[in-house]
Amino acid sequence: MEQLNKVSPQTLETFDDILAVRDLAVKPVYVAAWNATCYVREMSGLQVGYFASLAKLIDGVDAVTLPVDKIAAIVVMCTCDKNGKLLGKQPGQEGFEDAALEMADKSSDAILTLFNAVVEVSQIGSAQIEEAQKK
Repeated sequence: MEQLNKVSPQTLETFDDILAVRDLAVKPVYVAAWNATCYVREMSGLQVGYFASLAKLIDGVDAVTLPVDKIAAIVVMCTCDKNGKLLGKQPGQEGFEDAALEMADKSSDAILTLFNAVVEVSQIGSAQIEEAQKK
């Protein structure tokens, strides 16, 4: 994973300064099913909230029990370019559900590879999933 905030410690004095900080990790992921490298970005606060809403709906969430369209939705919202710029639609945007269904129609191995990378880079483990289910 790429090191974040490569600059010296600084003082953030404005809201714009805070928003300009690059604080979400980007991870290159080799997807064997596509013989290609893709990039995924750590989930933002809003994206974690969406993931938590899925976890509340399903008991014992993991990559095996989460429906493929939900796994694909997570992949859509976290795929990015090498600089962390999101490529896909986001929850609440027009076309997000359609994009998730299109992604769900791709190789299951590819989808799971990318989903697992998102979970890893976002440091989402069973404890976080269990906590999300309680809320």
